[in-house]
Amino acid sequence: MYLMGEEGKPPLQMSLPQAGMHAGAEAAVSSLIAHYPREIEGLGQKVVVNMQACIVWILMNEQAMPILHGDILRRIVFGEMRIGVNEGVMLEGIAEAADLPAENVRTAHMFLGDLGRVAEIALSEGLPGLRSAGLRLLSPVKPMLAEMAEDPDDVLTEHGGETAIEFKLDGARIQIHRDGDAVRIFSRRLTDVTDSLPELVAFAKSLPASRFLLEGEVVAVDHGGRPLPFQDLMRRFRRVHGIEEASREIPLKLFLFDLLTVDGRDLVDAPYRERWSRLEALVPRDVLTPRTIARTKGEIEAFLQRSLEEGHEGLMAKALDAPYSVGKRGKKWFKIKPADRLDLDGTLHDMNDPDALEHVGMGVVALFSDDAHYFMPIRRTPTPVSYSPLTLPTRGLF
Repeated sequence: MYLMGEEGKPPLQMSLPQAGMHAGAEAAVSSLIAHYPREIEGLGQKVVVNMQACIVWILMNEQAMPILHGDILRRIVFGEMRIGVNEGVMLEGIAEAADLPAENVRTAHMFLGDLGRVAEIALSEGLPGLRSAGLRLLSPVKPMLAEMAEDPDDVLTEHGGETAIEFKLDGARIQIHRDGDAVRIFSRRLTDVTDSLPELVAFAKSLPASRFLLEGEVVAVDHGGRPLPFQDLMRRFRRVHGIEEASREIPLKLFLFDLLTVDGRDLVDAPYRERWSRLEALVPRDVLTPRTIARTKGEIEAFLQRSLEEGHEGLMAKALDAPYSVGKRGKKWFKIKPADRLDLDGTLHDMNDPDALEHVGMGVVALFSDDAHYFMPIRRTPTPVSYSPLTLPTRGLF
């Protein structure tokens, strides 16, 4: 099999032994690493896992074999695909190859966070194996996500008249896993960042429980304790060398807001009020995210103002009876942030097919400047849209 590389680089021949699918995948990964040492260097174990998962999926699906003759696989394994097929197509392929419902495959992946492991369980253990997949300490899980809310009254209505509100932070979301003496810290994207955060490892080992999964955010702060911009946090968060010096230059503050398991008790299905209560009992008060219970719009707005004055982004609103929905976005959690509204115009559209005015391709949204008397580009629109709803603003431009 051949994998086309970058322009100017010869195609890579992958030798896939017949000893089995996983042996073949491992051999192909080794070939990829040998062929792209510069590109892979420093990307870490997650890239290697992704490579193996990609190749396992291809080997399971004969119809996918032709992509080994292009650069699509190379783009997937190096995280360069920009059209959203990376994980989704892999999971659909695993489900089809194992003849299992795609929903069960996706749910297992939310807990396991490892495409290769999901494929292995699906093929070897089937539906019972997938259904048994749950939280595993020292392995990252997909975080629960929130919807945006504009009106606090809508939040209160959705949450049954009362909601827990807490500061929304301009930081990096993390999970802290401890299993005895072993501690691992993962980012929102499930990357292992343990080595960059030694002070958090020490913190985890200082707690009275020996097995837990905490969730929170770290924020870069100045020496007065006020939040620094997110860019300063990234300078520290991604550091792999000179960490001790960086920790003095850019101290971090930990804000915890959830507890998913503790000493053998799985809390994913427990209501949020119980998870918070157990979190309060486990960690010092000074690392808890500022939080209160609100029952009126005025209470929410007052707490929002306090958050903004202290340098944070806004608020999170959480339903007190909500379980932790791993990897899912819904109305049990809301983000509340002040927003400036802009009137933008679509400009500079490129047509996908100049012979058929059916779709508008990539364009630019722009803001008109009264002072300069011209449109200032704000951002591109990456997804082609139907021409029909743009008849008025675009007619006569082509």
